[in-house]
Amino acid sequence: MKRRMSSFMVLLFILIFFASIFVRDATADKIDEIKVELESYNWQTRLSAVEKLKGIKDERAFKLLLEIADTSVEYWPIKIKAMLLLGEIGNPKAIELLLKVFNDAFLNSECPSIKSRYFT
Repeated sequence: MKRRMSSFMVLLFILIFFASIFVRDATADKIDEIKVELESYNWQTRLSAVEKLKGIKDERAFKLLLEIADTSVEYWPIKIKAMLLLGEIGNPKAIELLLKVFNDAFLNSECPSIKSRYFT
């Protein structure tokens, strides 16, 4: 009985190991596809790409959101979506960037959405 149980545990461990490799590779592929979409000239494609980052628990996805939120030339609806997702993630590394964006008078004067949504 013990021998069967240990064989089962070894088999289970092997299955979990290979499943985790597959999931990691699938996530990496998805993030690579999203990166390509983020380089599009079409702002709606870029916004859709940002929305696809929601729920991906990967440091690369988090870093992409940070880059988008910190880019001064990005279209505001895309930046706002990235900032909202950063807030939802709750990673303390995002706090400094979010405070910088919300406290920057120049950035906020350019974005009526931030002014009307957060500073009224």
